[in-house]
Amino acid sequence: MRYLVPAGLGMAVLLVMGAVQTSTAYEIKPKQPNHERLTALAERCLAAAAGALPSHCPLPRTAAEFAGTDIGGSVYANAVRWPDDPTRQISATGLGKIAVNLGAERCKRHVGPGKPFGGLMCNSHYGALQFLHAMRPTAGEAPSETRAKILGWTRAAFAIATGQGVDATTGYCTYFRSQSPALAEAFAPPGFPYCDDRTEGGKSYKAWRVHTLFTLECRNPFASTKCSELTGDVAADLARKRAAGALLHLIQDSFSQSHTARGGVFPAGPYSARVVCLPVREYYDYAQNSGVHPAADKAPTFDLAGCADGPVADPITASAQMLWLIEQRANPDAAVKLMAEAVLGAAT
Repeated sequence: MRYLVPAGLGMAVLLVMGAVQTSTAYEIKPKQPNHERLTALAERCLAAAAGALPSHCPLPRTAAEFAGTDIGGSVYANAVRWPDDPTRQISATGLGKIAVNLGAERCKRHVGPGKPFGGLMCNSHYGALQFLHAMRPTAGEAPSETRAKILGWTRAAFAIATGQGVDATTGYCTYFRSQSPALAEAFAPPGFPYCDDRTEGGKSYKAWRVHTLFTLECRNPFASTKCSELTGDVAADLARKRAAGALLHLIQDSFSQSHTARGGVFPAGPYSARVVCLPVREYYDYAQNSGVHPAADKAPTFDLAGCADGPVADPITASAQMLWLIEQRANPDAAVKLMAEAVLGAAT
């Protein structure tokens, strides 16, 4: 469920900190706040459960009903956007109705083997961090490998969201290199440039902390040449909230037919905006289906009968349950179990 940006407009977009590249054309489309709507519905279901674990949240009966969801008052509506706009090159500039969808032809020059860091935006959409969107980082990666990365990220993000064993000032590289080898390789590979304090252009910069990942803001929507990060209690609070939002985003993206194939129903497209509550059988990568990807990222319909008693939960119920676990400060094992069983389903 990606956001799209302007077509036919040449922009300079920073893909790696400190390096600017000219973009090709973008496509103009208004933002569809599907993640925000799913999240608002999950929050309402959580509130209705009155402290109990939510179950079988009400599902919209039509796409129009879903599109009419009021997101006002949602606590996590902003946080759930983080994986799509991790450096807030659009959101932080007041252009909130437009979000970044970088072109694979530009990004692939900055991501891939031997390239330790291609920038958060490129890595999360086309590189090693595609699993933030329930997608495989490389074509041909086995579903079991992608699944392991998703579950590893679930554990790490849940710990950040609940402050268990990690706080916002923990060293970024220290934290991610203490996770599974696959997660460490994705977030802080050998040669990652921000593990230590450094000097660039006569200016001194501190090493990344955990909160850096979630609080970088680049005020120029076309070039992230003037980026800053929050610090202190504000950064800690925002990091926890955006880590929670990242978990919701992951759950919700996994139900997009252009991100995953569930139950073998749509193994190779065409993609449509319909939620089916079947286990994930295959993970796509964005370069594989960029031309048809938007077809499944519109306001969805739900397989109401199939989701009523399916082998996995629907994205609204699963999101509400993840929020409940966060509120309860449950053991991260519980979050991993939820993601593995209620969201992804039995491994193939």
